[in-house]
Amino acid sequence: MMFFYSIFIAFILASCSFSDDDGGVVSSHSPSDVYNNQLIADNLPSFCESSGCVASDFETDEYYTNFGGNQNFLGQINSSSAYAYLANAGKNWGGNDVKVAVVDSGVLSSHSDLDDNYSNASEPSSNQDIIGHGTHIAGIIAAEKNNNIMHGVAPYASIVSIASQGLSDGQDNMVTYGSNDWKHEVKSSGSTIVNLSWGSGAIYSSETFNDIVNVINDNSKRVVLVAAGNDDTDNPEYPARNANHTSMKGQMLAIGSVDSSNNRSDWGNGIASSKCGVTKDFCAVAPGHYIFSTYNNGSYAFSGGTSMATPVVAGMVAVLQSAWPSLTGAQIVDLLLSTATDLGDAGVDDEFGHGLLNLYAAASNQGTSSVYLNNSGIQYLYNNSNIYIPSTMGAIINNTELRTLLSEGVFFDSYGRDYQDDYNKKLKIYGQHDKFFNFFSDNDIETQNIGFNNKNNLTLHLSRNIDTNANRFKFSTIEQEQYHLNNISYNFNVGEVAFNIGKSSQFSSIEDSFDYYNLITKNNFLSSYDQISDYDILNFNSNIKINNKVSLQNKFIYGENQYTNAPITGIINQLSHSFYGMKFNYEWGIYKESDGFFGVSGVEAFNVAEYSNNQSFSVSIFNQQKRNWHYFVSSKWDRMTPKYNNSLISGGDKFNALSYVFGVIYNKNKDNKIGASIAKPWTINKGYLTFTVPTGLDHNGTVKTKSVLVNLSSYNEYDYEVFWHKNLRSDDKIKFHIVQRLYDVEIPQSNIKDSTEFYVRYTKSF
Repeated sequence: MMFFYSIFIAFILASCSFSDDDGGVVSSHSPSDVYNNQLIADNLPSFCESSGCVASDFETDEYYTNFGGNQNFLGQINSSSAYAYLANAGKNWGGNDVKVAVVDSGVLSSHSDLDDNYSNASEPSSNQDIIGHGTHIAGIIAAEKNNNIMHGVAPYASIVSIASQGLSDGQDNMVTYGSNDWKHEVKSSGSTIVNLSWGSGAIYSSETFNDIVNVINDNSKRVVLVAAGNDDTDNPEYPARNANHTSMKGQMLAIGSVDSSNNRSDWGNGIASSKCGVTKDFCAVAPGHYIFSTYNNGSYAFSGGTSMATPVVAGMVAVLQSAWPSLTGAQIVDLLLSTATDLGDAGVDDEFGHGLLNLYAAASNQGTSSVYLNNSGIQYLYNNSNIYIPSTMGAIINNTELRTLLSEGVFFDSYGRDYQDDYNKKLKIYGQHDKFFNFFSDNDIETQNIGFNNKNNLTLHLSRNIDTNANRFKFSTIEQEQYHLNNISYNFNVGEVAFNIGKSSQFSSIEDSFDYYNLITKNNFLSSYDQISDYDILNFNSNIKINNKVSLQNKFIYGENQYTNAPITGIINQLSHSFYGMKFNYEWGIYKESDGFFGVSGVEAFNVAEYSNNQSFSVSIFNQQKRNWHYFVSSKWDRMTPKYNNSLISGGDKFNALSYVFGVIYNKNKDNKIGASIAKPWTINKGYLTFTVPTGLDHNGTVKTKSVLVNLSSYNEYDYEVFWHKNLRSDDKIKFHIVQRLYDVEIPQSNIKDSTEFYVRYTKSF
């Protein structure tokens, strides 16, 4: 004969007070997890603020009971913090769609706090309960959240009632209705959690042992929870003592009881929670000392015992299974035990086993946070995964569909559980955020360029400048005193060949005519690398003078992106010749960029490309006649061929880019000049990238993903500039620039929209 493990203390509503020990950390409306990952949810509970759920949102009268008492068990296992955490992570937090089999004395199906959660999969005659034990347990698991008295640990779980014939309260009351084969009812109901708040004292029953093994073998996701007993013994009573048996496959737990101070429950007269003892590896404790819950008279009652601690854990399992249906029973058992709060002697001990089970800790991501590329088993470290985008890549930065997808991303913990997080924070924008930033740098520092008839020399560029600048009519004075080596070069020549070995931050071609014109836009059209402005370049140059009008220049480069450490190597060749006062430059280059392409790179899950083989060709024309009018025109074509890594980003085989600029300058005299230019900045005009982001798991644990194709040629920009430069005195200069940016499309809530800007710069030398 099996006996229930509980002690009834009171059967009516009473005014009792218990302290709440909610140690949850989700306490403000800026929810984040223990790894400081900002959590996001699409459908927050209606009672949460729009900025997110916090623990206090769930700590209602029902949480504590609204008849004047202070219900302890929900707070003692940190339920409110777990609920808030899961809700913010876009997860079920209340046990939705999970069936819990209560193999007991039956459950009063008409109880107002149980009727909506009573499953039609229950054994038909189990809707009655002559003893009250099963109804009390059902309320602890899944009493409804309906603003009525109290709610269970998993208030949206389904209760499958299975009255088991032969169960007794040890006082003349015995279950004579229900099933004589509870294991069959459990399996046929599809329940994934089984609550057994009963035992056989010190008597080992092979029949019960085999029944539990049969239930476990039927479903790898099933968890069986068994009360340890109230006999104050050194080991749990049977069948709980079998929890560590290999036949249970790690899917069974023995549960002891603690009071509100986390001491092992002792009700006096030799009645106390049994210890974990030999079963300690699969044993833990939960609050069960005095628990207020539903009762078979349609009301509520207090009761205590390991019978009451066990359904607390059953509710915890329901919450976890609902949030992550793909978890196996063994995984959930291991998860609960590994996150338990240690009690008693350090580590797993004979009295408390693994300690007090903690729902918030079990719900939080554990171990290493990872990104699963797909179902191939490839994993990346989530916390280390970032993608670096130069500010010139507006088609990526301002893509609304991509931004939305990134906000839906998930990462996975060491148990393979998915957690929603905003991948947008993984997007790192760097480089020149303002295309016209160069206008505010000191362009008047003397530089040593490669040329003929140079004596052997070492050139160190040391600069000091004090700038006063204004931007968009918002005037602000900035004083900069800079002493730095911004360029080191060694120049020499042998006959008709000049050489230069140097270091710079520019990747642009050898031709420096654009610097002479000193436009705002001078470095922003012909090379994406100059726009990034974060390359540290070592170069070896040669200039071969073929005759007075023709020269051939070669530039070997090795560089590294100072932000992403991505290296680049290559060679640029330029043929220059003069003809009737005109200078023509033809440039072609071949270079290889590792770990990305054109500044787009990443690490871990966003390691977009192993390398990119790039080619470029440009044509420039300048007039060199000594007259008041000067004009220039230049255009450049680029082609990139990346080799992609196995990451969240893939794309087309080839990318094409185009830029051009045309300008006219009128030099009234050496101290006064005006000019205008029309330009199309460097943009990719052919090519796409596909971003694939994991968005969750299905019930079988298969990774779900979504993808967005980003057309990198999604818009074109055209810039028109008018400027006037005036030397007021030998040491004073003033510059005015008006720039109009026009786009063939406009992207709301971004800088991709037409604008007109006015720049003024006054410089005084000291």
